[in-house]
Amino acid sequence: MQFEIEYELRANSWRRLANYIIDVAVRLSLTWILGMIIGALTYLDIYGPFDYVQKMSGFENLVLTYIIAYLYYFVFETLTGGRTLGKYITNTKVLTWYGERPTAGQIAKRSLCRIIPFNAFSFLAENPLGWHDSLSGTVVVDINKYNEELSLRQGFQEIGMPAE
Repeated sequence: MQFEIEYELRANSWRRLANYIIDVAVRLSLTWILGMIIGALTYLDIYGPFDYVQKMSGFENLVLTYIIAYLYYFVFETLTGGRTLGKYITNTKVLTWYGERPTAGQIAKRSLCRIIPFNAFSFLAENPLGWHDSLSGTVVVDINKYNEELSLRQGFQEIGMPAE
């Protein structure tokens, strides 16, 4: 069933912040694991990746950080139907404005928009909605509230009444 996501169904700012903190911790852990793998390769006399990382400029480091972030969000949200580890913990997920699973293109755009400088400040509005949400046509919802609304609307549909 398709219906427009109302403000009350969206995840609140605290959950969004928790998602962000958890996902940053996971991304840092993945980066640490990647570093450990690169370091372990030196024990196999494979020094190329280690030498490259050692000589990276600040800009290259920033680009690598953004690539890891992009891949983290894109892979998780695409494979899990709009959820990252943070969203699993906070019981939230990404949907389109009409309650549908976002397309891979929308998730790619959403993941790319996270690179926009000051994206985090887009949550300081009265009705916070991140630029990565608005530009990709997606929204993060509280799964429990969304499922309750969906169940209610399906119940109304079964008895032939319009859901409002």
